[in-house]
Amino acid sequence: MAIPASGRFDDPVWDLRDIVGWVLDRDPAKFGRLHSVEDVQSAVSISRRYTGRSWPERDPNALRTILRALQRGDLALHDRDTVLPREYWGWQVERDLLNAIGRGFWGFRTDGLKVWSGRVPTRPPSRLKPFWSDAEAVAMVWLKDNGCPRPHDGNQAILEKFLADRLDEHGWDASPSAIRRHVVGFIERYRENPTG
Repeated sequence: MAIPASGRFDDPVWDLRDIVGWVLDRDPAKFGRLHSVEDVQSAVSISRRYTGRSWPERDPNALRTILRALQRGDLALHDRDTVLPREYWGWQVERDLLNAIGRGFWGFRTDGLKVWSGRVPTRPPSRLKPFWSDAEAVAMVWLKDNGCPRPHDGNQAILEKFLADRLDEHGWDASPSAIRRHVVGFIERYRENPTG
């Protein structure tokens, strides 16, 4: 996933991928971090992986939540200049929302904020867990083997999933937002010193 474009939070029009990101995070600072269908799939997959714990800053069932809002008529999406009626969504499933992202569906910011209010307060940050240095070493090997992600290529999402799988294999627990935050830092350090 790419670095957030939080400056777009105040834009009057949000792409469906931005709406998914908002429902996942409810955090203007993270707004605009999803740039492709692959980014959305990765973010949703990572959020569902951690359903055993309470992470109040996100909705792990964002696609279902959005689909239900569309089916109730609480949210309207547009396909170019056509408003899609709630009947359109009656027979759709979550996977259809991913296809809608690829088709460029969009909605108005005010509608999204009416349905999903601002960020839920989160717990204070915890101390850095000792496994992050090992995770960084694994990420650096991945970056050396696969290259540094570029904007919109989906490789940051692939690296996040790869790292989440490695952490899970070792029984280490990290939230999706922590994985994302650390991966961004790993990529920045790799760009500063790709041979290191």
